[in-house]
Amino acid sequence: MSRRPYQWWEFDQDLDALVARPGTDLASLNEQLLKVTDPAEPAAYAEKDIRELSRRWTQRRDFVSVRLAELFHCVQLVHDDDYVLAAVGHLGGRSDTGGVRKFMLRHDDYLREHVFWRFFEVEGGGEISLANVDKYSDENHTWTDTILALVAEGTLERSRVLRSCLEALNRDFSAYRAGWFSRLHDALAPDAAEARNNQGELLRLLASNNSATTALAVRQAQLLHRAGTLDSEGFIRHAAPALAAPKTSALKVLAILRSMAGNAAGIAGTGLFAAAQAGMDHPHHDVQRAATALLADFGRDDLLRAGSPGLSPAVSIEFAARLPRAEFSGSPEAPASPAGVTGAVVPRQPPWPHPVPVPDWAESEMQEHLAMLLENPGDPVAFELALSRLASRDACELLRPLARRAAKLGGNNENVVAELILAGADPDFRFRPPTRARRSGQDQESKVSWPEDRSIVPVLYKRVREVIEILQERAEHRVLLATPTATCGWIEPAALVARFLANDAAGRDPLRFDTLAALLRLAPENRPAALEQLQKADVRPAGTEAGNAMAYALGGPPAAINDAAWWVAAARAHAPFAIDGHLLEAGLAVAGQGHPATLCLRWKSETSTFKDDGKLRSYTWWKVKADAGPQGRASAEFPSIIPSAADAFQVASALEIRQSAMAFPPSTLSLAAASISWLNRAMQTPDPAVEDAVLAALEVHAGRWEGPTAELLALGLAAKRAEVRIRASELFALAIPERMGAEPFAAALAHCARACVLSRWAASLADAAGISGSAATATREVLAHLLPRLERAQHGVGRLLGVYLEECIRAHVPPESAALRAWLKGFSGTSIATRNAKGLLAL
Repeated sequence: MSRRPYQWWEFDQDLDALVARPGTDLASLNEQLLKVTDPAEPAAYAEKDIRELSRRWTQRRDFVSVRLAELFHCVQLVHDDDYVLAAVGHLGGRSDTGGVRKFMLRHDDYLREHVFWRFFEVEGGGEISLANVDKYSDENHTWTDTILALVAEGTLERSRVLRSCLEALNRDFSAYRAGWFSRLHDALAPDAAEARNNQGELLRLLASNNSATTALAVRQAQLLHRAGTLDSEGFIRHAAPALAAPKTSALKVLAILRSMAGNAAGIAGTGLFAAAQAGMDHPHHDVQRAATALLADFGRDDLLRAGSPGLSPAVSIEFAARLPRAEFSGSPEAPASPAGVTGAVVPRQPPWPHPVPVPDWAESEMQEHLAMLLENPGDPVAFELALSRLASRDACELLRPLARRAAKLGGNNENVVAELILAGADPDFRFRPPTRARRSGQDQESKVSWPEDRSIVPVLYKRVREVIEILQERAEHRVLLATPTATCGWIEPAALVARFLANDAAGRDPLRFDTLAALLRLAPENRPAALEQLQKADVRPAGTEAGNAMAYALGGPPAAINDAAWWVAAARAHAPFAIDGHLLEAGLAVAGQGHPATLCLRWKSETSTFKDDGKLRSYTWWKVKADAGPQGRASAEFPSIIPSAADAFQVASALEIRQSAMAFPPSTLSLAAASISWLNRAMQTPDPAVEDAVLAALEVHAGRWEGPTAELLALGLAAKRAEVRIRASELFALAIPERMGAEPFAAALAHCARACVLSRWAASLADAAGISGSAATATREVLAHLLPRLERAQHGVGRLLGVYLEECIRAHVPPESAALRAWLKGFSGTSIATRNAKGLLAL
């Protein structure tokens, strides 16, 4: 009987026992490697294999075989960054129980002296970096544990490891990956003598943009200062950037500066007080107080006056005797409410957003516009114009020059414009909507009868199919009905009727989904004149039901219902927020059909526990679920229905998000339901997705704002990316109270407050308050209604109170609401929330 083959995975598995056996050396490992079924395999390593190992973590010790192939099998590899990262990821496995990493570094001098120290120079990324490998390795089997053990036994030089950590931190690696070097440095716990040897590297770290790195430098500076070995002039020279760090580090820097100022007679002229002045611009009040007190105590009124504009009103009041008199008044355009709150009054016709007419494309520029849309397919208005132009004329010659570029861009399975162009240039091209399977590179269309039904806005792809039928000469050219006449999605009633009658006169039957989309976009103004024009016309029998539904949408009489989709669209366009008896009689009673659509967002938390550096930690995240109409996916037949549950693996593009906003212009609820999970994701991760498209859609949306709309904006105000928060702040300044009153907006914020990061709300609202006087008033009034609805102990409440205190001082408006004052009186202790609450009550 032949011996069972010895596999590569078995070699990896046996490594733990081999390296633990006394007398084992690198040659012993090679002898075991040669037992693998194909002994020629070690020589097969090439640069492409190293590149793969540098990008993907197999959680095995694959690099051991690489190194043995170099040592014993004449394999020659370039020792570049990819080689270093391959060693980082694959010199040890996820559970390095036998200590393979330690064995290799003890026995392979070249690996230790020429490859290992480059670990501190090559940042890595994706799956392979010291931070990522350690994060997902088992406890006590990490690179950190390996290095600490080798330092303790003397294999690695302790001083060189400490210096290499600091050099790595000065390379501006990302915060996630830089954190590993900070933690290793802290684990080594250098004493004052060791810190003194690396003082130059440490002081440069004070200017780091990474708060954890700055915190390490400040801690080491404290250690040196207590030992009396801190380079005072060097510290002062580097101190100002550190005063922009988070509160704890900034306060420690000011404490060192105060100690220097009091203990060294000749140090005042070295720029110490000029460095301390930088703390007056810090966003946290405690840092401002400490910096201002330092300058005041040492009589530097000149620097106090120069730095006073950066102080918050609350801190300025505390030091009013030493500062120039300042006025903190609201803008003349924003008269203050005597009670600090206003009623929830929404103007009937808000001045914003202004409907902007859709510009037409000149014939000579059409190809250029299509080329631009091909590169950036997220513009919903340009996409609508493209559909309209392609459906109304023979566009084959126009599209053919764009086909090669479209073929390249269509490879990402997301560019629907590319597929539209390819379909128009090739009559045999088969259009396939971008499903999740296609976007992930696993086309499973055969399992889905209508892939567009998995989209958040399936009617979009039904309409695209109708245009492709025209492009591929299976239907007649025509004027599309659903092309908006305003950028928010509205269609002028007269324009819609004119298009319908032109197609009818030419003998062209209505396209089902084009008609459906057009009815839902019918603008509310000037309907009687358009109805009169339609009723006077002699419509062909094939267009009778479409004409009757259009008349009903314009305010005409009901008629027999055969195509339910058209009549539901007509009824929702006619009276978006009313019950429709005609539909109810026909059995169309679902919310979004005979009844207006509704949406309630339900929040649920989940908690996971894990071990990090030997400590048990927990992480809580929040999920949001839409409670609206029937269970299931969005419907192409009835876009006005908001489903209660969508595909758990649903994805969306910027075009789909913005088309969902244009699908039913009277209401923002469809947009909120389609995109709330994306804004929730944006609050938890800095990786950009479609949140920018969501806020862009909301900026131009003419529909009614409701509670879920406000929650959508609330998540934007708490997003992890600063760019999203800035855009959300600007939108808040435009929308409150023009689109939604302060009280209902505050109620919506309170509904999702447990899921949001309140400190980010505070920063965003402070930014919004600085945009204009009316925005400052809106901020103050929203907070007056919001704060009593929050739990006093929730993290970030103190920051919100700080913003409210600032705005009340600026406007000279005390909190006079009885509910708010009672809530403020419930604070106790010495927290920042309590101090701000007392400050408000004292106004």
